[in-house]
Amino acid sequence: MYDSTRNFTISGHCARRAAQRGYRATDLDILERIATLAPDGLFVRRRDAEREIKGLESRLRRLRGKRSAQASVEKAELVRRIDRLMRLQGTFLPVSEGGALKTVYRSSPRRTKRVLRDHRQR
Repeated sequence: MYDSTRNFTISGHCARRAAQRGYRATDLDILERIATLAPDGLFVRRRDAEREIKGLESRLRRLRGKRSAQASVEKAELVRRIDRLMRLQGTFLPVSEGGALKTVYRSSPRRTKRVLRDHRQR
């Protein structure tokens, strides 16, 4: 098992796969921050993403009545972050024994079910 302090290193393979699969470096940072620790890696559940989205949506509602240029920029940024979080749901990051992220991929429904089942048993 790996250390749960969330100080993971990104392997070269993980960086290449992330680029091939359309994940940015900022996406990997978000994944590390919000993902649930599963027995063999990090998994972003729908619940994890929804918790973050809920907070961003409340900030967006507070900005809704404001008409300044700064508020418009903030609104656009919040919408981009919400879209990014929705896209990251179901992402899995296997972690090696040494705490290095091996790769990144969107798990299949079958794999998702297995990861969630194994997570509940622990």
